[in-house]
Amino acid sequence: MTAARIFTWTLRPRRGALVATLAAALFAVSAPALPELMARAEVRQTIDGLKRPTAAVVKPGGTAVLVTEAPVRGLGLALGEGAVRRYSIRQDGSLADGELVVAGLDGPVGLTVLRAPVGPWPEGTLVVLVGSAAVSDAEGRPVREAALLRIGLQGIDPVEGSLLEFLPLGPDSAAAGALGHPVLGPTGLASAGDGTLYVADSGAGGEVLRPSATGRPGIWRLTPGLVARLFEGGEAAAEFIPVNNIPGGLYFDRDRDALLFVTSNSRGPSGGAIFRLGGGDFSGRTPLETLAHDLRALNGVVVTERGQVIAARAVGELTTPRSRLRGRNLRLRPDEALLSPGQPAVWSRGGASFLAVPERAGDRIRVFRLAGNL
Repeated sequence: MTAARIFTWTLRPRRGALVATLAAALFAVSAPALPELMARAEVRQTIDGLKRPTAAVVKPGGTAVLVTEAPVRGLGLALGEGAVRRYSIRQDGSLADGELVVAGLDGPVGLTVLRAPVGPWPEGTLVVLVGSAAVSDAEGRPVREAALLRIGLQGIDPVEGSLLEFLPLGPDSAAAGALGHPVLGPTGLASAGDGTLYVADSGAGGEVLRPSATGRPGIWRLTPGLVARLFEGGEAAAEFIPVNNIPGGLYFDRDRDALLFVTSNSRGPSGGAIFRLGGGDFSGRTPLETLAHDLRALNGVVVTERGQVIAARAVGELTTPRSRLRGRNLRLRPDEALLSPGQPAVWSRGGASFLAVPERAGDRIRVFRLAGNL
């Protein structure tokens, strides 16, 4: 069996003597810094009628936005009721009426479109992160049998909506056996230009399963070669970095060749932090950069064409890094909180940037036009 590869970095901020390790408590607890405000985002469109939209991604070429829906029932994600919808992007930057791409998914919480072939998946395949240790059946009863869970990566034909090959990452999967633990509470998915996949996992929920399973909060890195070996039935261990403060949304900035991720709980300053890793390199040779922290729980992150990082806060705000000590919130027009925002998507039209934010508690998508300097 291939040994699991787990790496740890030392974080060295540009200013100050703060040094911490990602696999431990990243920062000492301190009083939270209040984000500054700036007027930067105006609502241009509201799309209602969705069922708990969780994540959005722009199709390569900027022609459409794809959005996952992950309804809940009882105390878990509704088994078999998840879906992906597609919204074409008009010339003025707004979104056209949506169309269903695929339905019948188990709790899709993240998605990406491959820009290169990976294993049996051809270029252009829509890959959706599905499943969780916390799912409920049609009667709202928690599903406790680990063998009934379908946690992993589902390939989907983006045109026909047909299901392609499924890569299991949950309990008893080959990937989990090689790494030493499964994915249990997935929170985000991103891909690099070469098809390398990044999966964020809270590691939570395995204690209630039969048999019980132990997870770890962190991020998996699955290269195209590793995915191919897993599909061929071989043994291969993903690279993995532990994240004590639970990773939230992921975004791969292809223009700057960097992986960004956020932390999604509120335990200490690093409970709401934005990190950037050049090249998405897990070898430890590339320094992990802290863009901002002490922002409270974050659910998603994107980078605009101009290089501006924007993160979605669980409390219903959008924020950008100002320094390692502070963030500054975008002043939304109209001034009202977002309802549990998920992973956003960003695109440009006619020199303007637009941001689609799925609101999980609002069952809608808000489309913002961003100010010119964003």
